[in-house]
Amino acid sequence: MHYKNLGETSFLSTEEIANQIKNGDTVAVGGFWFVRLPMALINALIKRNVKDLTIVTQASGLAVDQLVSAGLVKKVIYSFISLDLFGLAPAFRYASQKGEIEFEEWTALQMNNALKAGSLGLPYGILQPPEGSDFDKTTDYYQTSHCPFTGQKIGMIKALRPDVALIHAQEADKNGNVAIFGSLGIDQLYIGASDKTFVSVEKTVESNAFTQDSRAHIFPHFLISAICEQPGGAHPTSCIPYYTTDYDVLMRNDLNISKDILNERIGLLNCYAQMDYATIKSKLSMLPDCKSDSSWSVDELMVCLMAEQLRDHMVTTVGSNTPIAMVAYMLAKGTHAPKCTIIPFCGMVDIPYGPISLAFAEPLAYHASTTHWAIEDLWQWIYQKSLTAVEFGGCAQLDQFGNINNSQIKDAQGNLKVLLPGQAGLADILNLHHNAYYYITKHEPRRICELVSYMGGSYRYVTSEERTQRGLADGVMRVISDLCVMELDKSSRRLKVVQIHPGVTKQQICNCTGFDISFDDSLTVTKVPTREQLYMIRHEIDPFGYRRIEFLNGDERNALIKRILEQEHAL
Repeated sequence: MHYKNLGETSFLSTEEIANQIKNGDTVAVGGFWFVRLPMALINALIKRNVKDLTIVTQASGLAVDQLVSAGLVKKVIYSFISLDLFGLAPAFRYASQKGEIEFEEWTALQMNNALKAGSLGLPYGILQPPEGSDFDKTTDYYQTSHCPFTGQKIGMIKALRPDVALIHAQEADKNGNVAIFGSLGIDQLYIGASDKTFVSVEKTVESNAFTQDSRAHIFPHFLISAICEQPGGAHPTSCIPYYTTDYDVLMRNDLNISKDILNERIGLLNCYAQMDYATIKSKLSMLPDCKSDSSWSVDELMVCLMAEQLRDHMVTTVGSNTPIAMVAYMLAKGTHAPKCTIIPFCGMVDIPYGPISLAFAEPLAYHASTTHWAIEDLWQWIYQKSLTAVEFGGCAQLDQFGNINNSQIKDAQGNLKVLLPGQAGLADILNLHHNAYYYITKHEPRRICELVSYMGGSYRYVTSEERTQRGLADGVMRVISDLCVMELDKSSRRLKVVQIHPGVTKQQICNCTGFDISFDDSLTVTKVPTREQLYMIRHEIDPFGYRRIEFLNGDERNALIKRILEQEHAL
């Protein structure tokens, strides 16, 4: 049986905390995306040169890449490893493809329930199986069985019990209680399942004198093994309301900055962190009026088309950084669906209509959201209850049967060729959401192919009868590309084109598709954006062109990111 040590919380330095981590330990890395990663503790661990670590993470790509690059890692258990807007995590990808480290990609629900079982002292957790994917195959940590009460197929995931959890939080008080503001990620699960929890904080306050925020999560001192006060301890990732993500530093890949420069950067980023909707709206109103003519670009067409799929009272989430989807959600909320609920940043619940951008995105969501959830809250309250009607996701590879691959590309012999960032929760939610809506910004044969080389996820239950039998809401699978809209036919179970964009020909779609694509008898032409929609996109929602990031690669993408950051700074 696994028991947490409920001793007195110690206040230590980052080096003293790193000294308590041993070769071969299993370490859970807190935070997610570029949000609250425990970078100061990661750096201390690298300096100590601890070896053969097994890292557990759902989506902390930057931290994992640093540990792998330093040669500390034996194995990574993950759901999603990426440097977000800056692409794949190079050190992790290289080491995995070369066989230098072991890796296990789990679905988000598998990881959540394995950690939950670990925190409850149970040998395994149960879950809805990620059917239709390669994650539903028997391994030494995942098996299937049948419910003794209903006979329904269930998944069983072996409990995860890390030796150590590394967390960065905003505040601790002198009694050792810890406060986290904003989305929790799955830090609560890490704390519950791990034998020891080490936390770095921005600030230590007097007893029970935390910054007042009714949405804060307070973890009592007896769950925390040791704390270190480390201002800027998450930099270059964010720690709202103290500072936002430092995209300038991330873009330069210059993480070894001096203490003086760090303090200067934190001061600037603190200004960003205080930006609320009213402030940014007033600043944007001072920008020169952008063009409002009727000419449109393909990114604007796709935004309008995606926005059309939303309705009032729908719940939609943003599981990773998907700029075009976020712009579409805001357009829907500002026009025909003002009562739809948007949950970005894995738990900023019900943000209002307003502008979005790069450096301002998280603070705007933080200040305006109704409440702040953890990732497991999304699963408990909406995902597993099949309450999410629409969640747009991008995909690296898609086949004629609607199977999606964001995990890995294999060669003809089945050997690993390219390791992709991971499917996160895709394998789970494709069977749980009402509709499976995905988008591809470049319609080409290598991405829309005959058969994916790895089954990352599948819209398994297609017909109304199949979905009703499993207690799922009826829905469709639809894919929006820069050329057309495809839908999974409920009879043939193959994708067919149901909508074609203006100026695009059938032959062009056939040439750019890796299988013999069919066209629906009632094929329609996509409506062009209205002048009102174009004005809202360009002036009110996305004046800096954040949506275009997903249409660019390499130097062009970096140039756009740099231009956006300069324009934001100029405000």
